[in-house]
Amino acid sequence: MKKILVIDGNSIINRAFYGVPLLSDAEGRYTNGVYGFLNIYFKLFDIYNFIPVFYDTFNTLSMFEFIIFLLFFLKENHRICTFSDKLPE
Repeated sequence: MKKILVIDGNSIINRAFYGVPLLSDAEGRYTNGVYGFLNIYFKLFDIYNFIPVFYDTFNTLSMFEFIIFLLFFLKENHRICTFSDKLPE
């Protein structure tokens, strides 16, 4: 069975930045956030097949729209989605 995980990229980057010791490149830019984020992201590939990452932009509905599209796609292709009955009509 294929598994999907939707990630809030800003939350994971923030958590990774403060959860990893300070790392920087030759020019002095901090890279511990990217390093920690990629460690988390690649560990999740062992469990999930599809992992879209969303970041806060001017369009705040992008993650919600993706989830609605995904639920519609699963329903149209006769795949069972266990949490579709919990969404508001």
